Amino acid sequence: MKFSTKKAILFLSLIITLILIIIIILEATNLCDRGTRCDDMVDSINFLTPIFMLAITVLPLSILTYKMHDEVFEYWTRFAVWGVPAVIIAHILMYVVFYRNGSPDVFEKIVVVPLFILIYGSFALISLWRIITKWRELKKRENSPTNG
Repeated sequence: MKFSTKKAILFLSLIITLILIIIIILEATNLCDRGTRCDDMVDSINFLTPIFMLAITVLPLSILTYKMHDEVFEYWTRFAVWGVPAVIIAHILMYVVFYRNGSPDVFEKIVVVPLFILIYGSFALISLWRIITKWRELKKRENSPTNG
């Protein structure tokens, strides 16, 4: 079973976003009384909130890629399969290096912000470049006369 199809990614990001919204609503409105089963459930899921926050960025991208040609999506996915873990590892390493003693000092902030911009910006630009080049290649192939 292929789990990385466009429909599966869109469905999963939608479900995770809805779970995050429910957790935020339960926390913000204090619907769960302290010590209740509801509160225990929210607290046990709450540690996953940073992961759920990624779904907020994944959902719009999933909606965009849903209309994308399958060939373009597969071409980009081959990059994303190793690109996303590389960005996550780089983020964790930067966090370990610069936030080891709590909040970074001014010098570390001057270094951290450009490095995060470089890491995430590189991923976004490479992704866009791969998508656009494959899309142009398909357009050229569609517009070229076929050899009969």
